[in-house]
Amino acid sequence: MQIKFRYAVRQNLIKIVEIYNQSIKLKNVTADIRQISVSEREAWFENASIDKYPIWI
Repeated sequence: MQIKFRYAVRQNLIKIVEIYNQSIKLKNVTADIRQISVSEREAWFENASIDKYPIWI
């Protein structure tokens, strides 16, 4: 099996948030204690850049 990585695009944000929220339930992966919404992550996503702060999927 070959794994392929690519830069995230805006359409991936919903799934990124879904996966992150799953990790919150584990209670040992992140310091967040409540689930986040897509709107709460929009600014974070917009501030990412391929050159400085890439988001890989």
